[in-house]
Amino acid sequence: MLGFAANGGTTGGSNGPVVYISNISDLYDYACDIEPRTLVITTNIVSPEKVIIEMGANKSIIGSWKANIIDNVYLEASEKSSNIILQNLVFKHDVRNIRNEETQLIFQYGCCYWIDHCTFDGRESHEYDLGKLLKMNVLKTLNYIITILAFL
Repeated sequence: MLGFAANGGTTGGSNGPVVYISNISDLYDYACDIEPRTLVITTNIVSPEKVIIEMGANKSIIGSWKANIIDNVYLEASEKSSNIILQNLVFKHDVRNIRNEETQLIFQYGCCYWIDHCTFDGRESHEYDLGKLLKMNVLKTLNYIITILAFL
């Protein structure tokens, strides 16, 4: 692991096997536990309805060059979440999902998160509201943020 993520101690799934993800069931099965894994998206993951996946820990979720879209899939940190890298992903959501509780990526627990080269696509949203794309609970991660700033 190189760069800013390594400086903060974020390794994601680099200490585990690479798993190729081609459907939403695989993403759910492999993203929810705490075993280190690098999950490579090989097919765009599209759900007709909103699906929430509570992430575990020690994961790298990486979009491949051919497929990197996660559409109507909402990733949320759980109490066991930490050490997660999201890289080369395009987050999309249905225009029906733009209310206040509709946030596609939520980090309300844990620490050691790294979001790298991800796109939050709001082009297909309501004309008055882009929607809520990313939410982070700063109070619960404040000590970690201060540590990172001191490290840099």
